[in-house]
Amino acid sequence: MANTANAFTSTGSQSKPPTLVKEEYPQWKVRMVSFLEGIHPRICEFLYNPPYVPMKLIPRVPATETTPEIPEHLEPKEVTN
Repeated sequence: MANTANAFTSTGSQSKPPTLVKEEYPQWKVRMVSFLEGIHPRICEFLYNPPYVPMKLIPRVPATETTPEIPEHLEPKEVTN
């Protein structure tokens, strides 16, 4: 009976993701992809190609007698909550 319970929990459902059992990783991966695609059809695409990260342009800082020139560059914008 324990094997039946383990098989049931590892398969998951439409509302709960499948439980990872190391020995059953290949089957779990297929089930997890199916579960995620059930949430949103493009969710796996978002995992492999993350969304755009907003960047800010940092202007060039000219050299001084004590510091070198810092060229113009991009940095990710800070996330504020």
